[in-house]
Formats: sequence, structure tokens, C-alpha cells
Amino acid sequence: MVILLCKESTMPELTYELNVGITGRTPMNILFKIKENFPHIVIWDPIDDLCNAESCDVYKDGKPLFFDADHLSGYGNEVLKSSFSNMIFQNFNTSEYAENSMVGN
Repeated sequence: MVILLCKESTMPELTYELNVGITGRTPMNILFKIKENFPHIVIWDPIDDLCNAESCDVYKDGKPLFFDADHLSGYGNEVLKSSFSNMIFQNFNTSEYAENSMVGN
């Protein structure tokens, strides 16, 4: 799971040919390559919150992180909430975005 957010009020047309089948071209490598050309894009990758150095388990603290094969459970969302909130506030907590914010409304 990776979330891309654009820091500009209008997203430029993004056309990028992806050659995912090429060895060494993981989806994350491709996303970071796109970011080189579009620096206003924010990439949030919660892998460190879901996995440890050895593996990515489906349970954390005895609770399921996933509802099914690729959807987070309620607990999985709670585990990621702090990381996601921090990413939002670090990248979008400016007066430029405050006028468009629905937080607190």
C-alpha cells in the first residue's frame, strides 16, 4: 500500500510508461523515479509500520492487521493512523492548504 498525494492544487497530467516486468524495477523504485520528475508528489509507504526487519506478519500484538488478502482491518487502520496523520501534517499543514481543509468543519 502506497499513497501518492500531490502538493499542488491542480495535478499536472501525469503520463509515465511503466516497465514493471524489468528486473530490479520494483513498484517503489518506479514511484521514486516518478517523484524525480514530479517533486511535488508525496509518497507515503507504511511498510515500516506493518513489518519488522525479518517479515511482514498478518498479526500485530495478537490482532489481525488485514481484513482479507489486501485490505486493512480496523486494527490495521489504527496501527497506521499516526504515521498517516504525521505525513499529512508534515506535508500539507500550511496556510495554502488550510483554506481547503475540511478538518474541524
